Amino acid sequence: MGGEELLAIITGYTEATRPRTAADRPPRRATVAHGYDPRSYPSTLPPVIFDGEPAPTRAGFAALSGYVPAPGDRVLMLPIGDSEYVILGRIDGPAATASTMVYSEPGTLTWARPDNTRLVWVRAVGGGGAGGGAASTSSGESSGGSGGQAGGYAEAWIPSYLLPTTVEVIVGSGGTATPGGPGGDGGDTRFGTLVAAGGGAGGLTLTASGTPGANNGGGYSTVALLGDVTADGQGGGAGMRLGSTGAVGGMGGSSVWGSGGRGLGAVTGQVSGTDGRGPGGGGSGGAAGPTSSAQRGGEGGPGALVVVAYQ
Repeated sequence: MGGEELLAIITGYTEATRPRTAADRPPRRATVAHGYDPRSYPSTLPPVIFDGEPAPTRAGFAALSGYVPAPGDRVLMLPIGDSEYVILGRIDGPAATASTMVYSEPGTLTWARPDNTRLVWVRAVGGGGAGGGAASTSSGESSGGSGGQAGGYAEAWIPSYLLPTTVEVIVGSGGTATPGGPGGDGGDTRFGTLVAAGGGAGGLTLTASGTPGANNGGGYSTVALLGDVTADGQGGGAGMRLGSTGAVGGMGGSSVWGSGGRGLGAVTGQVSGTDGRGPGGGGSGGAAGPTSSAQRGGEGGPGALVVVAYQ
């Protein structure tokens, strides 16, 4: 029998029409059930979906030594008894397809797992912290705010057997800036309990004074990052008070996906900080020279989350 004839038999064959003896049954192609957890092998054997059959078989099948079945694997089944098979190993299947969901608006949403998903790749950035504001000043005084920290980053590859059918998605908002006050912290971005990227810390405000001084940029968030790969957002730049000669607002921290607000200075006037650009960018600090009104820092950029599901 030639290879094409054998493939034709394999393709058109179903368990409903199988002969009784193994000798009269061809090998079969199948897919390991997507809900199977390979961590339980060999205590629990995987069900498979034979090509041409509508649903997974209820029986589990053992595999030859050296191969651990994974959900969604394309496999070749060898008949070994009147109704039994053994998994020989993986075979090439059709090219993997992927569907992508992008969440870029702050808030709480729900991700639904597409049918036959084998693996998802989740990437998340927390909201950026806002820059610190500059206090109002009198003659001979100045004030500057430090930049906000960028949102943290986290990513993870998650197999289907660890995924529920729906997952709550939370996209963190950017920190809010206040004239003359410290910047607000950015919100956390989460994919259920599986991935978390903390929001950036807001920048600080220097009190108005005629004495030169400086303050630290937005510190590091205390929110634990969760994922296979994680990184804190870049800290904000220091704000500086130059006495009667002006002030400088610290630059906002940059995230993996966004840049921080541009640092600005003021000599005889005042200036508000610039907003973070892109997901997770920190806002820069405000600056006020002598005899100026209170200024706000820049707003933090909102977080974002991307889910790529592979079938």
